[in-house]
Amino acid sequence: AALNELPAATLQALACADQRTHVAFVLSVEDGGVERIVGEARYAVASDGETAEFGIVIADAFRGRGLAERLLSALIDAARAAGVRWLVGEVLADNARMLAFMRRCGFETTTRGGLAPGLVRVERSVALPLRAAHTARSWTDAARRRVRRLLAKLLPSPRAAEPAFELF
Repeated sequence: AALNELPAATLQALACADQRTHVAFVLSVEDGGVERIVGEARYAVASDGETAEFGIVIADAFRGRGLAERLLSALIDAARAAGVRWLVGEVLADNARMLAFMRRCGFETTTRGGLAPGLVRVERSVALPLRAAHTARSWTDAARRRVRRLLAKLLPSPRAAEPAFELF
């Protein structure tokens, strides 16, 4: 449900990240002599000490510039340094752009775990930095493209060249 106003305790918690159990990063720009926040990412460590719930937001005018990836990379590095093992979050099931971004960044998606209808859980180990995950994934993506090109040459129908497969 949408909130029109935050309770004072919630506002205090969001504004005062201790950078240990509650880590926050912001990106800002100077606009007409005024600094303006255009992106934010944060995580809060769960009581198990190994999992942290995260969130990222980028101002509409600044989307598609790689800012979310930079913030996520910083979160992953900070979480690893703090001994956190997993980042988890919830994404609206119809937010295809965010779900695609999460997958590109090495997150797995699931609907298990008692989620509210319309939500998808994303989770990723922080053992590897974001760049390392991208390198591994880009090799996999390149292999998939090569297989698709080969199948397109061998199979008569263009639709037959789009099999569902996983590389092991």
